[in-house]
Amino acid sequence: MDLPRTGAAPHPEETDAAWSTITIATAGLTAKIAAEAGGRLARLSWRRRSGDTVDIVVPMTSGLAPPGWPKAGAYPLVPYANRIAQARLSFLGRVHDVAPHPDAHPHSLHGQTHLEPWAGTRTAENRADLSIVCERSQAWPWAFEARQRFTVQEDRLVVSLSLRNLDREPMPAGLGWHPYFLAAGPAKVTFTADTWWPYAADFLPLGRPQPLTHDLQPPLVLGNEGLTAYLGHWSGEAELERDDGVRIALTADGIFDHLVLHRPAGAAYCCLEPVSHVANGFNLAADGVHGAGLRILDPGDELAGSVSVALSEVE
Repeated sequence: MDLPRTGAAPHPEETDAAWSTITIATAGLTAKIAAEAGGRLARLSWRRRSGDTVDIVVPMTSGLAPPGWPKAGAYPLVPYANRIAQARLSFLGRVHDVAPHPDAHPHSLHGQTHLEPWAGTRTAENRADLSIVCERSQAWPWAFEARQRFTVQEDRLVVSLSLRNLDREPMPAGLGWHPYFLAAGPAKVTFTADTWWPYAADFLPLGRPQPLTHDLQPPLVLGNEGLTAYLGHWSGEAELERDDGVRIALTADGIFDHLVLHRPAGAAYCCLEPVSHVANGFNLAADGVHGAGLRILDPGDELAGSVSVALSEVE
């Protein structure tokens, strides 16, 4: 089956009648944020030199049906990214149960904040601020506050994320961002990383990171075949070149030293997910595995970092 070329998707007047969006824009870049729908970027559209407007992420055209979510837009990974094995978290000598997720059963997946409503407001023409406070729950046994700031600057979107421990005890902490970049046709991905984490059929890493293998050396051309890679010692820079000539340059602060590359077989999107730890990283760290990305927040402490998406034409 040949992949169709990437192009602009239909632009509904409202993303979904069940929730509203906050729109921030520059002359060439427009972002729509659905705070009530998990603090998501619902749409990102860019005006090219030709005057045509194209979608950068898969536009979110349907609402949430927890515990599932549409494969569209981009959402925060807070207070952790990816899976926790068996939904049991080992931390400082204790084992904590967290809620498993049906899509990853018996493991947990991506934390709870992308499934809960955030408070949000547009604080400038080009800026929106979102926040959420979560008490102790089955989803996460520590209280915390998370914030996001979305800023558009000419042809660039900057997403700043933070996580603060509101609990009376130390907690493990992770941050990440999960975009579904629209890439209906073949796409070329470049990045710099030193290692990768082999994983099992359930996407849990097996043991320790390994040197990057030949088949994962960039540039990678992604077509119909699927590819998922957990990349370690990531430089904080990656690029996606679409078949319609759009270049998406992803950069991230140093706390995001892991990158998840996920392109399911036959999918019309490519996920490049900057994250602060590998899947099941907290348990791996408890088992003595180095480089898994565990951060510990004492009460009142904060973990923060920014991700940016810059757009240009492939010359």
